[in-house]
Amino acid sequence: MTMTDTISPEKEAAIRRLVEGFDNIPQDWAALVAEHKDEEPCYAMPMWGTLFKVNSMDRGNIEKLLSNPIPKDAVGLIEFAEEHGIEIDEAEMKLLALAAADEIDEDEIEAIWVQVYEAWTETGDEDAQLFMAGWQDVGSTGIIAREFDGELLLGINGAGYSFFDSHWLRLYDELGYSWH
Repeated sequence: MTMTDTISPEKEAAIRRLVEGFDNIPQDWAALVAEHKDEEPCYAMPMWGTLFKVNSMDRGNIEKLLSNPIPKDAVGLIEFAEEHGIEIDEAEMKLLALAAADEIDEDEIEAIWVQVYEAWTETGDEDAQLFMAGWQDVGSTGIIAREFDGELLLGINGAGYSFFDSHWLRLYDELGYSWH
């Protein structure tokens, strides 16, 4: 059973209207990125180049959802490091525990965040490469976004499953739309 089996036909139609409002990216952009993919700055793209250009009506709302993939809070930072196999030494773990209890300042958390960021980007992890290329998470939708040539692009890093159930429904909900 998919999510589309559990939502109303009206909401499904509204979500499809949202997605149909996005444009496919111009082919010359894909060719330009492909020509320079091994150069600096890094132009990493989502798998299969699955990209959509956001229309101006939704751009501001989507930009409000953009976030850095590495959490800034102590608990989220610990979880991120564990998920990605990044070692945090014992002293830093104690600092993060204190931070979770609001007992250290933001500068100390920021210093640990920078260490986690550097360790993550050195792993060669595909998500790290996308982040270094300027991609940001769009809330918890599984969609990433990046500005390119003055346009906001949405990317989905995957294939072979329902984007509607896995991403577009979440985006519609996180945008707070109630067009249905």
